[in-house]
Amino acid sequence: MAYLAHASQFTGELVAYILLGLWIDHVAGTSPWVLVGGCVVGGAASLYHLIRNVTVSPRQGDLPPKQQRDDS
Repeated sequence: MAYLAHASQFTGELVAYILLGLWIDHVAGTSPWVLVGGCVVGGAASLYHLIRNVTVSPRQGDLPPKQQRDDS
């Protein structure tokens, strides 16, 4: 289930940057340069967030009850 959330976040970020680039190109008349920049920035940001979310170890409060440590 976690992988579905990561895939959705990756796709959503990428699509958001692409749509923003399309809109700015339409308004400013700079087609396709802002769209290309949006693809590059969106892809890099999405990949960064994906790698960060997958490699970060979970906090103690996020672990299932059997795996939580008893610090007392």
